[in-house]
Amino acid sequence: MKLIGRLSGANILDSEYKAEAAVLRLVKKNDYKPEVLYWDDGSLITVLTGAAVDPVNHRLIAGGVVERHFIVCDISRAKL
Repeated sequence: MKLIGRLSGANILDSEYKAEAAVLRLVKKNDYKPEVLYWDDGSLITVLTGAAVDPVNHRLIAGGVVERHFIVCDISRAKL
């Protein structure tokens, strides 16, 4: 319900209004079963709408339509 609150009316650009965010990965060899690549309680980013993985530098870059910033995560310990 926090996400709906963030996306409604005056809260859409209010960076103080937090909601959970996640990046899911769908792996073909696992019959596209969703895997959580990134999850945040809203303290770093809310309303993620796009993400990209850099497998060479082991980074996840993600951002959201209603956010003024993006995140860059070290995923060197993830099994890609």
